[in-house]
Amino acid sequence: MARLSTSEFVDMLRDMLGGENEQTLSNTRLIRWLNQSYLEVVAMTRPQLLSGSETVTTVSGTAEYTFSEDNVLTIDDCIDTTVHQPLYPISEHQYNQFNLGGSTTGTPSYYYNSGVDSNGLFKVTLWPTPNAVHSVVFNITKKPKALVSDVVGYDPTTVISEVWDDSILYRAAARGWISLGDFTAAKEIRAAVKDNDAAAWRATNMLSELGSSLTSQVGAALNGK
Repeated sequence: MARLSTSEFVDMLRDMLGGENEQTLSNTRLIRWLNQSYLEVVAMTRPQLLSGSETVTTVSGTAEYTFSEDNVLTIDDCIDTTVHQPLYPISEHQYNQFNLGGSTTGTPSYYYNSGVDSNGLFKVTLWPTPNAVHSVVFNITKKPKALVSDVVGYDPTTVISEVWDDSILYRAAARGWISLGDFTAAKEIRAAVKDNDAAAWRATNMLSELGSSLTSQVGAALNGK
């Protein structure tokens, strides 16, 4: 079965929202809801295809750093490769609590996402404030290319497994019903999202297990077992 294109997603979403026409519910709004839902699913599943890393070289006395990567969706984990220890995420509130007695310097153990700069680049703040040069690697999930359907000859699909299509579609439908003012329908759709996610996770795990099994069988065959 071929992957759903953006225009197919739009048609299905319009049907789920009662068949509203483009005059009352534009494609632009539908695609915005689909893209928001797409990002939500990608952030949850962290597909290998969209993984990357950002290396920050610290400066003594400087706590905040700006990423060079411009399409960061989530920070998945972080490690200080200079001292070979992980850094753990905290909230801004926790960071402020740590600094109640004044700023602390030392080897960073924690970080928090301190917003974005004027160019939309991620900023992170480390605690304690570094007192030496460290190489800190942030493993990230990048944003996928947005779904669009108004460019002639360009009708993209998602870059994640098709098993997540319903999870994207139903999340978008919930957003749509909220916008249309039908909170009962939105609640019912949201309940279905949980079932879709569970089914997609099961399918994903089955595919992973199948791949591992085939790899083991090939390896055994090559080793003459």
